[in-house]
Amino acid sequence: MMNNNNLSDKIEKVLIVKKDISAREIAEILNADKSTINRILYKDDRFVSLGSTPPRWKVKAVIPVYKEKEEYKQLDKWEGIPGYLGYKVGVSGKFARQRRDILDRIMTRDLPKVHSKEYMDEWGEINSQVRLQRLAGHLTVQHNTRKSSTFKTARTEWKLDLEYLKEKYHDGSWGWPRLTNTD
Repeated sequence: MMNNNNLSDKIEKVLIVKKDISAREIAEILNADKSTINRILYKDDRFVSLGSTPPRWKVKAVIPVYKEKEEYKQLDKWEGIPGYLGYKVGVSGKFARQRRDILDRIMTRDLPKVHSKEYMDEWGEINSQVRLQRLAGHLTVQHNTRKSSTFKTARTEWKLDLEYLKEKYHDGSWGWPRLTNTD
């Protein structure tokens, strides 16, 4: 029988590889008792519930704050500039005009300083092709890594928002990212 510290470490390893899974799924993977898994998930502050029913879990991200002259706001490891600024697609997402306003803000204004200097450097300058490439890449990854059956509305909206960005900002100096499994 595993002790709880060892089991907690094993749960963390599972959640690093398979994000957003339930206690039942973790118990099956580790061949462990579900009630023991639940007890550890709720008590160990390394884990955070995603608020669904039944609860699905992930490892709490601890991102160091980069300090130079300015401080960078610490966000969840998986949250990026678009999400931080309110960009959201899908059934519970924003209307097209609201999403496009956020995308335009990302392209045309200074960005909030989040994560680290290195992360912010990836976003380039206002109205730059570097910023557009980073934003288009972000939306493309979101689209291409989600199942079309579960995320049909979201995938359609990502595709439309990418077409909007391409038409409005792309200067043709680099290859636009390709969407896979388009609906």
